[in-house]
Amino acid sequence: MSVRGELTTAAERRRRNREQRREILRRLEEAAAGPPPFRVTLAQARARWPEWEAAHNDRREKGRRAAMEKFGPIVAKVLLDIHLPELPPPTEVVAYALQPECGHEDFWLVKRSDAPKPPPERAPCPISWSCQLNDGRTVVRYIEPGEPEPEHAGFGMTRWSVTLACGHESDVLRMEDEESRAGDFMVCRTCPRDDPDSDVEIVALGERLPDVMVQNWKVELSCGHLGTDYFIPVSFQHDPAAYRAQHPHHKGLHCIDQACDQREVRNVRWLGVLGKIRTPKPAPAPLDPVALAASDLRRRLTRQERQALIRELQEDT
Repeated sequence: MSVRGELTTAAERRRRNREQRREILRRLEEAAAGPPPFRVTLAQARARWPEWEAAHNDRREKGRRAAMEKFGPIVAKVLLDIHLPELPPPTEVVAYALQPECGHEDFWLVKRSDAPKPPPERAPCPISWSCQLNDGRTVVRYIEPGEPEPEHAGFGMTRWSVTLACGHESDVLRMEDEESRAGDFMVCRTCPRDDPDSDVEIVALGERLPDVMVQNWKVELSCGHLGTDYFIPVSFQHDPAAYRAQHPHHKGLHCIDQACDQREVRNVRWLGVLGKIRTPKPAPAPLDPVALAASDLRRRLTRQERQALIRELQEDT
């Protein structure tokens, strides 16, 4: 390959590398902003009704079995009718949309024949696992560390030393079955980074480096609940707070306690009556290709041609 071709190939690889890095940064920024507000509709409630009905019936069946074993059939029926009554038909169910403070709406279903009742003042966020209001927690106290493990255990990745075109040494992660990273580009952590897109080529792969051993700490969060602070190096086991002060979380820690999932309900929208729910028809069974071919032959051939074809096949066998 000519020198011009090598320069063109290197420039193209560098361009692709920059585009990939920009895409990763864009996704990280979107994740940091949290899911945007969304609104629910009556059509969505109708589509989810079979799922809600199946889940409710499953809870009823489990509750019936447990009560039967403990109290017998008569008491079990009474307890089931009190605590887990049958759902009304969808034609008698009115759907509302609860608008919580985070902007992620959820459904509130009410039986149409019931007397009007006030909506809940607080309700759980339907996507609390990714809602930004569950973020931003800080660690009040580090309670107990977990067992040490390699930082990238379970990902099939190992650390390797590399030599960069700028003359500096660095390290990269490499899959177990991956070829040499020579020819890839990475940002040098030693060179001045005036250009946010500056990167240099990896010219040589060195030796495998020892795994960084980390621990997941059980912690008390600023909201009062328990949580986990992940991937703190074992070298900081006597002062994990010092490591976290040097490497703070961009969004803080995420609380998964049910109490933190609750949001203030600021408004309620009427969606309408669910109405009759159409049960989706099951998909037709796939047709037998042999039967399809036989039907096509019967349609295209005359009787005499079919008999001649049968005789020919019998003679071949």
